[in-house]
Amino acid sequence: MYLVLATVLPALLITGPLCSALGIQKAHFAEAVSIPLQQMARVVADDGTISEADTELLNAILPLEQVKECYDETTPNAVKFAPDFNDAYLESHKGEFFDAWLRTGLANPGTYLRAWIAQTATFWCVDETTWYLSAPGYSLDPYLTDDDVIVNISNNHLAGIVSIADFRAVTLQAVQALGPLFNSGFLAWFLLYALLVALCTKDKRMVLALVPALALWGCFLLAAPSDDFRYMLGIHLMVPLLIAFLTVAGNGGQAVFLADISPMADRKHLDDEHVPLNRA
Repeated sequence: MYLVLATVLPALLITGPLCSALGIQKAHFAEAVSIPLQQMARVVADDGTISEADTELLNAILPLEQVKECYDETTPNAVKFAPDFNDAYLESHKGEFFDAWLRTGLANPGTYLRAWIAQTATFWCVDETTWYLSAPGYSLDPYLTDDDVIVNISNNHLAGIVSIADFRAVTLQAVQALGPLFNSGFLAWFLLYALLVALCTKDKRMVLALVPALALWGCFLLAAPSDDFRYMLGIHLMVPLLIAFLTVAGNGGQAVFLADISPMADRKHLDDEHVPLNRA
């Protein structure tokens, strides 16, 4: 319980009062409804059934012609970051958007399901991967030259010391060698396995300790902003904790070692308890 509070309370304080005090703005509403946007965009792209009123609403958010051109089943970014995407209109018509999403879903349940699977597969399918590499550093303050060419300033202090080719080669070798640890689907199933063990052993404290990670994973199933591995980094960092829990699960909090459960250990235990009969 204390572990849950130690996780939840700081998160609420940081994302609430602290961010407000620092002038950090909340993410756009579109980030929270990425999957509904993807589902409705899939209906448009597949020429599904949609009412005239709901068509007008979507057209006000992003012209339908652009929806068809931009739609990418693996990520909502192509739609959310389209030049003509109207964030302000979506923010001011949240209720109408959800109404339109529900009506359109009832008319196109199969399309909605396919859109959800395509968007969330990396969070539960071990055959999927979203691992990729970019050049060291991060683009800062892009500007236009006189020829209207965009130039990015890379904040890379390792330039001339570590090449992107070397960085990519070493990192990909590490990812391949430790593949499951860098697979969002594997991390999700490992987390669920730990939950199953906690439930079977009636370890209420561990169930509570897993709640933040389960909530994090559940958020991505309901509103995945994208499918990057970084969104599962919290669960990735929990792997040592999950392994430690599985080591002591069902043994009264004591570590279980192979020597304790081997056949020879059982034989020795029986021999120690055996009392020979005294014969007259």
